[in-house]
Amino acid sequence: MDYLLKKRAEPTGQTTVGRVLPMDSVSQLTAEHRKIQRLFGRLECLPTAQDLTDLVQTICDRLAIYLTIKEEVFYPGLSRAHGAMPDLDESIVEHFSLRAIMETLEGQCATDPLFNAKVRTMRRHFARHVEEEERRLFPKVRELALTDLNIKMQQRRMQLLQQEHGSVMCN
Repeated sequence: MDYLLKKRAEPTGQTTVGRVLPMDSVSQLTAEHRKIQRLFGRLECLPTAQDLTDLVQTICDRLAIYLTIKEEVFYPGLSRAHGAMPDLDESIVEHFSLRAIMETLEGQCATDPLFNAKVRTMRRHFARHVEEEERRLFPKVRELALTDLNIKMQQRRMQLLQQEHGSVMCN
């Protein structure tokens, strides 16, 4: 689990470490954005088609977990807490685009026609999605302080990661 070490100021002015709290939902998602962006960044320096194929599969796996957490936990929780949000609706539609591209990549390898074009398009869609969320949606979410949502997101991420690792071990 991702955790944020909460510091608090003592009356003496000293800072002490308090209890460990789950990271807030925006910090969790921002960290996922950076992890996926780093994976995309590794695309240019791969020596073989198989390495590229493997990395794209890793990116798609990571994106699938990220999208699932947001679609199953974050977006519904945010809708319940805040109501209608145009920025939220736009993010949901962006997910459809990312999933559609991921589906077209299923079972393909780097030597297949349009593979590189699909990967570049997926990367651009993700970059735009990240920029829009971090600039427009996340500041609104930070104001809400949704502790229950933070915990639910972490729990769902752990479930998805355990499923992914379990399926890898079975293959």
